[in-house]
Amino acid sequence: MDITSNGDSLQQNLKNKTHMTQIKAKYFFKKSIEICVICGLISFLFFTLTDSSFSQSEPPPRITVTPKKVDLGLMKKNEVKLYKIIVGNKGKGDLYITNIPAPNEAGISLAKNSIKPGKKIELTFFYRGIDTGKIKDYVSIKSNDPKTPSVKIILNGEVK
Repeated sequence: MDITSNGDSLQQNLKNKTHMTQIKAKYFFKKSIEICVICGLISFLFFTLTDSSFSQSEPPPRITVTPKKVDLGLMKKNEVKLYKIIVGNKGKGDLYITNIPAPNEAGISLAKNSIKPGKKIELTFFYRGIDTGKIKDYVSIKSNDPKTPSVKIILNGEVK
């Protein structure tokens, strides 16, 4: 038996085993990647569905405003008139009044900004008649009600 041919066959045998190990490693690596991708998709779907279900499980508030039109009547120039608005919550979640942008020359007295389900609050506003003529204005009440995020109260009257 020739030592060199024995060494060559040993070398060839080692090459074949190395090649087989590389093939197995590639197969294992490829399967690991596939498993990781599948696990990632499952995790994504799980957290997406559970996260959206948590946000949907919070019951929404429902704002009610009375009256929606205020007649300020006949006013003298620079006269101030007070008017009251009742804001209620007919929903199941807490209602938060997030903003009440005031029209030109109107002021706002806000008692509180969180209304529990089934409760109401009274807001007192005032309007100062600066310019003579018809009053055609409004006040907006913005809240966290998803269906009605903003409610307009129409102001009518006349300044003489």
